[in-house]
Amino acid sequence: MSEFTKTQAIVHPHYDWTPDLLVKDRFVLDRDFFTAPMLTDADRISIIDNYPPIRGQIRKDNNLKPLQYPLSGGFRPLDILDSEIIKCFT
Repeated sequence: MSEFTKTQAIVHPHYDWTPDLLVKDRFVLDRDFFTAPMLTDADRISIIDNYPPIRGQIRKDNNLKPLQYPLSGGFRPLDILDSEIIKCFT
């Protein structure tokens, strides 16, 4: 078994699959999702500025922030192990 290196742990998503013909016919996937032109920066800013703020929202909820780092440290090795196991069986 080769020595574990940092580059082996990196997982890049890829989307090289082609949908089934039944899916293509049903959902018409051969056209663009966004057909309208994009808003200009000035229009976008004016819409955001005119939108009323959410009532009662005073602060952000930081209750889960202290758990975020330890959980990612615990689950990331499991993600790497899972990807290595899948590579072994494919």
